[in-house]
Formats: sequence, structure tokens, C-alpha cells
Amino acid sequence: MLDDDNYVLSWGCFFRSPLTPQLMEELENAVEVNSQQDKTTSSYNHKIPIQMFQVALRRFMFRYLITDTLRPNLQLSIYITDERLIRWPENVIDIVDDVFPSSLLMEHASSTYAFLCELCSRQ
Repeated sequence: MLDDDNYVLSWGCFFRSPLTPQLMEELENAVEVNSQQDKTTSSYNHKIPIQMFQVALRRFMFRYLITDTLRPNLQLSIYITDERLIRWPENVIDIVDDVFPSSLLMEHASSTYAFLCELCSRQ
């Protein structure tokens, strides 16, 4: 994990709801864990490269969960797929829009980040 991961994962209880097995499966189906493809390739097997997802979620958490009062019951995809808030590479943005699990809520932000870190460590 990154140096600040423990700090990110220690935030308030509103954003640390545990992931259900179904949500974990949705995340695993949405991310490309072993992305050996060239970063300029326009297709990542129609999955979100896990490192990009992890960095985008971490930046979102630092920028907005610390300062804003976001409702925990809103879909996380509303924010993560909003190009005004998160800048995804052009070759990935359509994939993010298509495969980002809509069942993830804001309350799952920290647990999702922890799960992504766990998946990355398995590589």
C-alpha cells in the first residue's frame, strides 16, 4: 500500500461500510488486475486498470471526503465518473462509464479502496 493508505482508510465511519461478497465480485469483474497492456491501447479488455482506479479513488477521497459533506447513501459512480471531479485518461473514460459498479455507494469508499489495495498486492 501507499504511505498514506492508513490515513485514507482511517476516516470517519460514514465511508467505511464493509463490502458484501457481491460487491467484491462486481469490483473484481470491473477491474483489470494484471494490466500488461500498453498504456496507449484503447482497450483494456473492457475493464478499468486497477492502478488507475486506485489512484482516482484515492484522489477523490483526499479531495472530497475530507472537506465535503457527502451523503453516504449516494452512488459512488456519480462522483467517480464525473469528469469535472476526476480526470480519467481518454482511452479509459468510456470503460469507466460502462463498467463502474453502480451498486457501490459513498459509504463503501474506504472499503473499496482497501479492497483495491488488496487486489494490487496479489499481483
